[in-house]
Amino acid sequence: MNMRKIIGFSLLLLLAACSGKEDTVKGNPDLLATNMLTTEIGGQTLFFLDNHDGTVSITYDQRNPMHMSKDNKFVLTDYVGEIEVPSSVTIDEKTYQVTGVTECAFKNNTTLTKVVLPETVTSIGLRAFDNCLLLEELSVPEGVSEIPDYCFNGCKALRQLDLPSHLDRIGEKAFKSCTKLEALEIPEGVTTIEEEMFKGFSAMTSLTLPSTVTQVGRQAFYGCNLLTELTIPDGVTVLPDSCLYGCNRLTELTLPGGLTSVGIHCFRGCSSLTELALPATLRQIGRQAFYGCSRLTAIEVPEGVTEIPDSAFAACGALVDVTLPETLTKLGEGAFASCRSLYDIVLPASVKEIGAKCFFSLDSNGNPNWNNLVVNVKSETPPTVTGSFVNQIRRRRVVIPRGTRDVYMQTDYWNEFFEAMETNY
Repeated sequence: MNMRKIIGFSLLLLLAACSGKEDTVKGNPDLLATNMLTTEIGGQTLFFLDNHDGTVSITYDQRNPMHMSKDNKFVLTDYVGEIEVPSSVTIDEKTYQVTGVTECAFKNNTTLTKVVLPETVTSIGLRAFDNCLLLEELSVPEGVSEIPDYCFNGCKALRQLDLPSHLDRIGEKAFKSCTKLEALEIPEGVTTIEEEMFKGFSAMTSLTLPSTVTQVGRQAFYGCNLLTELTIPDGVTVLPDSCLYGCNRLTELTLPGGLTSVGIHCFRGCSSLTELALPATLRQIGRQAFYGCSRLTAIEVPEGVTEIPDSAFAACGALVDVTLPETLTKLGEGAFASCRSLYDIVLPASVKEIGAKCFFSLDSNGNPNWNNLVVNVKSETPPTVTGSFVNQIRRRRVVIPRGTRDVYMQTDYWNEFFEAMETNY
């Protein structure tokens, strides 16, 4: 294989890597090279791709794309420090308007700190700023309607990112690992917060979502541990698994009025929340959804919910007031385990099954400890119990409907309570 074919084949592979699909590469290296335009601006050579309509897009040197950096990563540009892309360029006595940023235009650049784009830019390509490790600030022009997949992925120094006032879409993992980004306002028009969009944003203190959002992906806000307040727009009906996992500084959270479902681990570790209003539309709660919300003092589960699953409210150590719906039929294993401040619980007549260790009281080391929990059961038929659901049961009191003592005292686990008191519910 001659050198020209090797270079051409290598370029095809690089372009395939940018698009993520080898079979979507179009054209060939020779053709791309003939479309290249260059000019000197501010002491740097800028590379442009001719769009053949009087416009150009800033790009990398596609004639010699493989520049090896010190850490053996391929760097597609030689751009250094700060660059200001002009709104138009004149090359060989022909003037072109700059309207785009190509795929991978600045990908893997390790020396670029700032890029100023002109307002004439209307499109930004896939992975355009992917892994620009020193890029600190950038303003996306008003005419851009989409932030594509992986656009700012790995920009770990990015502190300020200004988005246009309207966007149609923000792509998958567009901001992944932008861990120094402190504030971001998502513009109107965006309907989906993609999976892991803000995962691990450990510096973010402010995040504003537009009213147009209707869908939120898994782990969308996972580990945003400096975020103190968040409002989820009313169009969102489902909060998926681990959505706000580990947002341990979150003190104010407003849920959408039409919310129907919260996923597994959805609010796990939101240890600064002291109150949370669950909307009346809620019907499904995932396992460990509120696990470790250790400052939450009260919760009212809305009518229509039929199950509190395993460990849903476990380790909510400050919880003192729990209201359960008359539609509830099942309490999962450890549903309220380690709720050390819970001294009174009323189980509706609809409850048919209680999981093992449902109300076990454990200390901070996970060892059984004593609290004065009184279990009030409205059902005239003892709910089925899959295992001991309170620790030190022989020292505890249960309150049951009047006239049901005999049937309760003949039923496993219920007959182990120290005292069964009858009352009129």
